[in-house]
Amino acid sequence: MAGQPTPVLATILRRSGSAVVVTLPESGFRNDSNRPVIVTTSFRRLNFRLHEDIACRAENGAVVDDCAPGSALKTAEAGSMPRMRYPRRVQTGCAPSPGQCNFSKVRKRSDMHILVLQHAACEHPGSFRNFLGEDGHSWVSVELDEGEPLPPIDGFDALWVLGGPMDVWEEDKHPWLVTEKEFIRDAVQVRGLPFLGLCLGHQLLAEALGGACGKSETPEIGVLDVHLTKDGMDSAFLDGLPEVFKCLQWHGAEISRMPEGARCLATTKECKVQAMQWGPRAHSVQFHLEIEDDTVANWAMIPEYAGALRDALGPDGEAQLGAACAAEMPGFLRHAERVYINWLQTAAQGTGPGR
Repeated sequence: MAGQPTPVLATILRRSGSAVVVTLPESGFRNDSNRPVIVTTSFRRLNFRLHEDIACRAENGAVVDDCAPGSALKTAEAGSMPRMRYPRRVQTGCAPSPGQCNFSKVRKRSDMHILVLQHAACEHPGSFRNFLGEDGHSWVSVELDEGEPLPPIDGFDALWVLGGPMDVWEEDKHPWLVTEKEFIRDAVQVRGLPFLGLCLGHQLLAEALGGACGKSETPEIGVLDVHLTKDGMDSAFLDGLPEVFKCLQWHGAEISRMPEGARCLATTKECKVQAMQWGPRAHSVQFHLEIEDDTVANWAMIPEYAGALRDALGPDGEAQLGAACAAEMPGFLRHAERVYINWLQTAAQGTGPGR
């Protein structure tokens, strides 16, 4: 992406351990591969938020130039920044240095308000909670397994559906599953809300949109490799993840048939549909990246999970799995943050229902 610097709006998403600075084309926020450009820097921290206008002008004109990690934004010829629309707000973590962008003219509109459906108290958004809090987004949790009612979806900007020990077909045992699937269908298919599903939420999205789920021939439990498909390598949702990466698996059911129009983004030998996309803004994964230090210990207290863990790894399964997760925790956190960033990107694409 080398070339002469062109005055453009500096799009910096979130913090990152290593700085990557790239030139943005004047025509928009996409690179030569027509992918949304993601810029991370280590010299300052800027956060985007959804549903915001950016009206930013730099005193001397500013560009993002090809440069070494850790370099600051460089300036070009005197001039003003073009006005561009981008769906997230920039908030500076520190005052801009001389010659860098002045973001003081950003106009705030609103932050994202997310409805989170839980099926076990300890199976919450995990590390995603920290990212949401840092970016100023709010979320409300409803515990369906505790009998809490579903609220009206109006007033929420997105729907997240998390994991749980029950199976999607156990409607006689958990009657609220029927209502939940209808709720998901309305949110995704009718209203076109951004959606993120994890584990059980991945399977519920499939069934809500006309797919099917069933028992896994071989349950997956452990820290295992997941492989991106060709669609996954081309997707915005999994952009920036390696072609093969490690994640936590803890499931004995899976999607057996995707809904019409869905795309499989990741796979394993034992479970074909590890990640799925339906339309531009509905995404789900069978695996877990949102792991925290106490996740394994907490989930091992759920009887169904504890039994599956013993069957797969033996009587010391909790210790084995805890150690394996601890060893991979930096990678889990890094990939979880990238998926979170990517999900926000997809949530900003398009509006309205349909594929």
